[in-house]
Amino acid sequence: MLEKGDTGLDELNDENDSIFLSQLVPEIMELLTGYDRIVFVDAHVGSNLDDLNCSKVEAQYISSSFTHHMTPSALLAFLQSMYQCEPQAHLVSIHGYDFDFKRTFSSKVQALVQRLWMPSSN
Repeated sequence: MLEKGDTGLDELNDENDSIFLSQLVPEIMELLTGYDRIVFVDAHVGSNLDDLNCSKVEAQYISSSFTHHMTPSALLAFLQSMYQCEPQAHLVSIHGYDFDFKRTFSSKVQALVQRLWMPSSN
């Protein structure tokens, strides 16, 4: 678990590592070369997605009109091209409700996260 203000970048090299970034940046590519599997976690506001969504991420570069925008697919494409590294990757997307600048979940999102850890009652 990361403490407030901690990115996790200083404590890497465990079997499972976590880092917190407000956006993906190319500077983390070299750090990612040591991993066989990467899970990106992000918030979404799309009405066409489930509250909780998990999908496989494939390496693919598509240019963006935003100068500071990098998708997980683009990051994987650069990782593949520059480092010949092809980790398995997935994107876990959770419906976001409150986008203030803080590192805690809103009560609605906290309820969704708890559903991930609770056994199904079916």
